[in-house]
Amino acid sequence: GRLVGERLAARRVASAALAAGVACYAAMLAYGAAQPAQAPVFEDLTAWLTAHHLSYGLSGYTQANIVTVEGQGNITLRPAGPAGPGGRFLGARKWEANRSWYDPAQHRANFVVASTVGAAVVTRPEAIATFGQPARTYHYHEYTIMVWNGNLLDRLRS
Repeated sequence: GRLVGERLAARRVASAALAAGVACYAAMLAYGAAQPAQAPVFEDLTAWLTAHHLSYGLSGYTQANIVTVEGQGNITLRPAGPAGPGGRFLGARKWEANRSWYDPAQHRANFVVASTVGAAVVTRPEAIATFGQPARTYHYHEYTIMVWNGNLLDRLRS
């Protein structure tokens, strides 16, 4: 009888701890659900690119994926990253990417979205080292959008 009593007491303590944990998670869920909805990340950048008729370009990994999804087929950003000697130039990303995205026979990329905020970004010096001076440069929030007259995919490093 002593052993059964100890086991029942241990189960009660475990059950009480489990119930307290579930109650905490429910409270956190209720708090999160009560907060106002936030605008999607990079929604403002997607709208800016649309307003400026920029539809196919290059950017850092994070911006490329999110803006392409938010752009619903109107805006496409393809991820680029450091390449070449010392990572000074830009190249096509080989991870989680499709080679056809960078094929100049299939697509025409004429702009780069550079940023100094966040991880896996493209910087202005990398873009200029790879493509030369842009024809036009815009500054929007933390982004520098550089536009060239030609197809950047022809000059993208591998």
